[in-house]
Amino acid sequence: MKIESGRYAIIGLSLLLLMSTKPDAAVAGTPAAAVTGDAITQSLTRESSGRFPAGLSADLVANTNVNDSRATVKEVLRWKEGNGDALAVFMTVDGGSEGNESRDLYVTTFRQTGSTLQRIRTLKELSGACDMDLSAEFVAGSVTLTNLDGDAQGELTFGYSTTCTSDVSPAAFKMFILEGGAKYGIRGTTRVNIGFDERVGGEAKEDFKGAPASFAGHVRRIWSAHVNE
Repeated sequence: MKIESGRYAIIGLSLLLLMSTKPDAAVAGTPAAAVTGDAITQSLTRESSGRFPAGLSADLVANTNVNDSRATVKEVLRWKEGNGDALAVFMTVDGGSEGNESRDLYVTTFRQTGSTLQRIRTLKELSGACDMDLSAEFVAGSVTLTNLDGDAQGELTFGYSTTCTSDVSPAAFKMFILEGGAKYGIRGTTRVNIGFDERVGGEAKEDFKGAPASFAGHVRRIWSAHVNE
C-alpha cells in the first residue's frame, strides 16, 4: 500500500507539473499584437526595380487584360498594418501608335497573408489616345505613407498629372489618400506660368466627406507643394 500510495503521489505531482505548463504554452501561441501607430510608417519599404512582386502581373494589378510588354512598374511600397502586410503597386501602361499614343496609370493596393494576396482597391486613370504632346505621370515626391489617425491602417497618399496639348496650359492634377478601401482627395489642375509671370490654373475640388479631419490638411499640403509647374 505504501508503494501504491507513493506511486499515486508521484502521478499526482506529475499532473500538477503538467498543468502548471499550460499558461506558458498558451502565451507562446498567442497571436502577435496588431501593428498600429508609428510602427506602420516605420515598417515602410520602397522598391523601384521595375519588377512585379511575386505572384502579380500587369493583368492582376490593372484588374483587366493589359499588354504586359507595355506595362512598367514605377514603384512598389510594402508596410505592416494590423495583423498583416500591405502592398501598393504603381504602374503605367503605354498604348496606341506613334503620333496617336496613350498612357494609363494604375495604383492597386493589396493585403498579404502568407502567400495569399487580397485586392483592396484599384485606382486607374485612362488617358485615351493623344495626337499632340502626351504626359501622364505620377508626381515625384507625392507618394507618402502616414498613420494620421493612429489606428491599425496606414494611409497612402499620391498624386498624378495628365495632359494632351500642343501649348503651355494647365494639366489635370489629382491627389488622393487611400485608407483601406476608402478614397478621398482633390481633383483640379496644375498652375502654369504662361509668360510675364502670369499664372493660370490651380483649380481644386475637394472630397473629404467622412474622412478624419487630419486627412484634408495633409493632402492639401502635398497638393500645394506640387501644383505649380
